[in-house]
Amino acid sequence: MSEEIVKTYAVQPGCQLEVANIRGSTHIEGWDRPEAEIRAQKRGSGEGADMTEIEIGQEGNRVYARTRVKRTEWLGWLGMKQPAAVDYVIRVPFQCHITTDMVSGKTEVQGAHSGLKLSTVSGDAEVADVMGDCQLKTVSGDIRARQVEGRLKVNTVSGDVKVKASQLAALQANTVSGDLTMSTALQPDGEYSAHSVSGDLKLEVPAETRCTVAMSTVSGDLRCALPHDVLENRRGSKRYAVNGGGVTVMFSSVSGDMSMRTGEGEAAPAREPVSAAEDWSAAAEDVAPTEAPSAKGGPSTERMRILKAIENGEMTVEEGIARLQALAGE
Repeated sequence: MSEEIVKTYAVQPGCQLEVANIRGSTHIEGWDRPEAEIRAQKRGSGEGADMTEIEIGQEGNRVYARTRVKRTEWLGWLGMKQPAAVDYVIRVPFQCHITTDMVSGKTEVQGAHSGLKLSTVSGDAEVADVMGDCQLKTVSGDIRARQVEGRLKVNTVSGDVKVKASQLAALQANTVSGDLTMSTALQPDGEYSAHSVSGDLKLEVPAETRCTVAMSTVSGDLRCALPHDVLENRRGSKRYAVNGGGVTVMFSSVSGDMSMRTGEGEAAPAREPVSAAEDWSAAAEDVAPTEAPSAKGGPSTERMRILKAIENGEMTVEEGIARLQALAGE
């Protein structure tokens, strides 16, 4: 048994859409009509359907659709009762700012030309044709995006994020263990940075890209398939001029690696990729000793404490790197 709700609202330029779903799917796409159309279908019956509410409405120029658990059923949900799955199909004007949250389910967004803010806990997401400020956040679900134009902010704990065929004016990425793949041209006045505990950054750029890679890392490597020169190669700090240098790309990590290659469909230069960790064999032994720590604790114990603090958000990646480097020098 299923329950379907259909609502249509007139909206003005600069409108906003907010969607919050627990289980099921959310599909949002832009169109050229000055109205928002929301279709919601609740699947299932019994306790799950009874405990699940759908709220759809409009406040000014903001339209919303929410899946909620009835207040009287919160303890039941915590006791492992599952709310019903709700499938949303939503159409809004292209110039609508979209915010969508998902706990466990699939999210799809296409045609968001006034910005997007998307978060998912364990569900996967697909995004295409986004302009303006775009924020993508995932705990363990994977996110795939194409044709993103503007400023991108990414946060992931363990889910992978892949962004293809895009034009990013700025990138700010943070990952604990999820891998990041970014395929984009780099703007001469852009701002590009990524911070990682153990996740890798793969950057795909046009062959003629000019940039300067600045790395701050404990044991991460750089592999670059574009012509490049070493500007600095010190323990924990490395800089490379790619095609003579240009806009700065910053990458800081504990153990995550960074790679740079030409974009999809382009032949890589004949030159073999070069590892940027030539002098790290000794440093790795200092940072991660193989002997077991004593009962009073030791370098290994302190290193694990620092890594845990980074993972829990109690310490930034930069602070963690500085602490680990200091620990290696003791």
